[in-house]
Amino acid sequence: MTQVSSPGLDLLLSRLSLLTRSWTGNSLDAAMTLRALNPDGQQVPLFWVFNGALEPPALAEAFGPDQPLIAMRSLHEVVDSIKRSRSTAMDEVSEYYASQLIERFGRAPCIVGGNCQAADIAYRVALHLIDAGVPIRRFVTLDAEINVPLPLPLRVIFGQESHFSHRNKDASTPYDPEFDLRKRIFPHREFVETPGKHGEYFQPQNVGPLAERIVADQFLTVSAPMAPGINWRVVATAGNLITLAAAMPCAPDKVGRLGVVPLLRYEGETFLMRSNGRHMIAVPTVRDGILYVDLELPEQRAGLRIKPLLCMADHGPMTWPLRQQEDIAL
Repeated sequence: MTQVSSPGLDLLLSRLSLLTRSWTGNSLDAAMTLRALNPDGQQVPLFWVFNGALEPPALAEAFGPDQPLIAMRSLHEVVDSIKRSRSTAMDEVSEYYASQLIERFGRAPCIVGGNCQAADIAYRVALHLIDAGVPIRRFVTLDAEINVPLPLPLRVIFGQESHFSHRNKDASTPYDPEFDLRKRIFPHREFVETPGKHGEYFQPQNVGPLAERIVADQFLTVSAPMAPGINWRVVATAGNLITLAAAMPCAPDKVGRLGVVPLLRYEGETFLMRSNGRHMIAVPTVRDGILYVDLELPEQRAGLRIKPLLCMADHGPMTWPLRQQEDIAL
């Protein structure tokens, strides 16, 4: 992929560089925003987005010299000082990070992740890497949840004392009120607990167990290729209800595993559509080899575009969120 520089990106990198130029590790870019720790290790490299300078060396030491760690930084304390939306800034920086990773590592397998607010940038980095053909073996979050479709096994790590963990008091596993949605938007998702509470995972007493949980081999599978773009068309509208149709991309016996997750785009922002406070997933029907799905749209939709992401249980999204040419103007 080719990264196109812009004044906005240059300003972001300048601000980031002030915070990362003293970080531990070998600098991988001119702006000194990507650092390689344990660079001679032979394990699948981990591309991780952090929030502070003390986190990368602590995790690298806990891993040991055979586990390469590429450290990037979130936009914590960066965006608020410049006139740029956080979403736009994360899009620009994540694309830059991905371009530098590909330049250094090519299209070799990797693991991608991030802790807390850094997970939002890590998710965007993963999107760009997969779109460029990089096989990501797993996406990992720490004290963060990703609720948008991703064609990767997802490992969600929470601290045993974390206030971010939505644990069901009557069960031994974290409570998941939107299981049906998540079952379709990820090929596999697992919850893992690690010792400690928010802000203390990289301290000496906690970082060893955290390192083990990030790279444990369970469910370590290379992401499967996605189906070609699915061309939805509008076939009917009635008030706030819109009916879309597309050629069926899978065998008839798999239709019951399908769900359509509508992504909305507005002025550079991308977000999941919600209905009655919950993320929306619509179950399509099939007639004569054509999929049909009804979606209830927001009342105010001027300037909105919608991307219906067709997802399959235990497979994840069958099309890719970055392909904006597939969006439908509302």
